[in-house]
Amino acid sequence: MKNLLKYIRRANGSLAEGLLTDMRSHHYVLCGATIPNWVIKAGFLGVKKYYYQLVAAGSVKLPEGLEVLRMPCPYEVRVRTAAQLLRLQHDFFGRTIVFGTPKQVAALEKELLAAVPAALSVRTLTEAKDEVERLSAVEDFNSKTADTLLCTDIAARGLDMVEAQTVLMLSLPSHVLAAETFVHRAGRTARVFHTGRCLVLHDATEREVLDGIARTTHATFKLFVPAGAAAEAGGAKKGKAEPSATVRLQLTVRNPFQFTKPNVKVPSAVEVLEKQLANSPLRASLTLEASESPEVVRFSVPASVAHEVKAKLWKYKLEELH
Repeated sequence: MKNLLKYIRRANGSLAEGLLTDMRSHHYVLCGATIPNWVIKAGFLGVKKYYYQLVAAGSVKLPEGLEVLRMPCPYEVRVRTAAQLLRLQHDFFGRTIVFGTPKQVAALEKELLAAVPAALSVRTLTEAKDEVERLSAVEDFNSKTADTLLCTDIAARGLDMVEAQTVLMLSLPSHVLAAETFVHRAGRTARVFHTGRCLVLHDATEREVLDGIARTTHATFKLFVPAGAAAEAGGAKKGKAEPSATVRLQLTVRNPFQFTKPNVKVPSAVEVLEKQLANSPLRASLTLEASESPEVVRFSVPASVAHEVKAKLWKYKLEELH
């Protein structure tokens, strides 16, 4: 930190060659990961002042090398589904950190350890463990003695995980800081220019939270359909996704000033859709449905490219229909 402050002072001109004393007053705020909005709003970093944006200002951003996946799965079978995914597709998932509620973590640990022969080396990190047990679990994972770490949000931040290849979430954070918690969980992998993946198990009741996280973090969730028997516990068809599988989406475009400026002309939902995908080969894959309102358009798109369409329309209200 001392060297960082010296670098910043030299860069902003307050520490120059021959300048033995710095009579000017400077305030330095060092933030990990991001510079929170409150720092800027509090006046520490005003419009006329200089600041160094080391990562990002006031936003949450996922690592560039992170692939974000989602898999529909009923809540009651998630532990069983996760156990089969970890056992049968271990080569795909690799070294994995699993986030869940204390109840889910305890049930998954029991499920994995009951397998004979034990295919995975598992450690658990929860609030129920004492400090020595927690440090031992992290050390075993980082030293590659264990290849799977089961944990609650106690491990979402503040701990350094070495070479984690996959983050598997059995449940989504649903509080007001859901997006920030999601970023910290997912950030356990794809660190320091490495690649990694994050898989979220969810159901229809969590779609609103998932969509909110996607909008806030600009994450593009790709649909993940496991191959083989691992899909059976989640209620999916056995085998890989069929090429003909489609996703129905609904795009809504309304006048944001409908109460103060109701006469403002707003393009229809169809016009917005056509404009956003005009120069994209994705347009040919869309199948539009008849609509009774110009504010709403429903369409179908192959599941394999649904995430790309969502990325194109991220600034608009886009819902997945079931």
